Amino acid sequence: MSSDSTKQVLRKLEFPLCVKEALSRIEQLCVANIIQNVERIQTIKQTDLAMELITEFVFCEVDRRSMKKKKLNHIQEMQLLEVLSDYFAYNHNTTLGGDAARNTVFMSLFPHTYVERCQLLVKLVSIAVCTNNIPLLSATGVLMQQIGCTSKFSIELAKGLINDYFTLLPESSIKLHDLPSKAPLFTANFLTALAEIYFTAGTEDNPLIPSNSLLNIITEWVSENNSLCYAALTSNLLHSLPMGGIPMPAITPFVGLFKWCVLAPLYIDEDNVNYAKLHLSALESLLDSQIYCPSASQRNVVSAQQLTFLVTVCHEKIEKILKGVEIDVENLFPYVQLALERLAQFVQVALHTNSIYGSKQEFFNRLRNLPKIRLLRITMSRHKEII
Repeated sequence: MSSDSTKQVLRKLEFPLCVKEALSRIEQLCVANIIQNVERIQTIKQTDLAMELITEFVFCEVDRRSMKKKKLNHIQEMQLLEVLSDYFAYNHNTTLGGDAARNTVFMSLFPHTYVERCQLLVKLVSIAVCTNNIPLLSATGVLMQQIGCTSKFSIELAKGLINDYFTLLPESSIKLHDLPSKAPLFTANFLTALAEIYFTAGTEDNPLIPSNSLLNIITEWVSENNSLCYAALTSNLLHSLPMGGIPMPAITPFVGLFKWCVLAPLYIDEDNVNYAKLHLSALESLLDSQIYCPSASQRNVVSAQQLTFLVTVCHEKIEKILKGVEIDVENLFPYVQLALERLAQFVQVALHTNSIYGSKQEFFNRLRNLPKIRLLRITMSRHKEII
């Protein structure tokens, strides 16, 4: 069927029936690109048609003359969310194109450059968590990894889910408990985005700090699922991407989580036992890196660049605390001592397991600037051959 005739058929349908039919046609175009040996020009035409169908008949952003339309009202938006949820839960093609077809449709629907669609995606993923829509969560995990878990897109998605499950309806956070076992890739990439937000955003003296309920969930995830932090590294996305897609490098949440544990004593007065528990659980998980990532190609566990940033932030905060204070390194403030011990333990385990990738020189240069507590001196002495 030609492009014009396809659109003529869809224009005869009322909303949201046009959405259902459009999704079916879009999937057919995506599957054709994946399983057929078509010429490049034909592939481009099919892709362009799929994008046109999405714009006019799924999100109703333009009319038949490509003129911008009014936004969907609240009822229409809920209808659209229901259709999309059902499509990814039940109607994705598992025999022709499989995960690649589903993810191609999903990425076509939600490119990171469409801000308004990203806002809709937050609601869609929130519903997926609530309804255990695993195919949709899996597609979201792939999308986050391809765009980047620490990108603005992924950060905004994570913030939206935090708002839904911990701010607006905190009692619904119970729905998040089983996410690691049901959708490990999504959970790991969501965790990486979450870890990026806290103790980084905000102001230098008043960074954003996770709520106790969020900290409880994260601590539970990591302590009960040792392999969770490696899910992005161990997931093979090669056959789950659109035709010609190249899997983007995975980012683990380790540095972000240790950032929480290291900086918490420097910013929080009260002792929260969950930071200690999270720190221990993350260390135990990192110690098992060679079990979960045995091959050399999977050893990109801890980025030297990210680690350098953590050491720099920690050093700057400690310098402010100790400014003008005459204090011996053996008699530091207890909370400064705790922060440095946690950082030293993280560095020690990361070096011991050969988990750090990238140039380490700048990292060690920054490490030398920290107060030399005993554990830090031992760690640096033991690994002086790579300094």
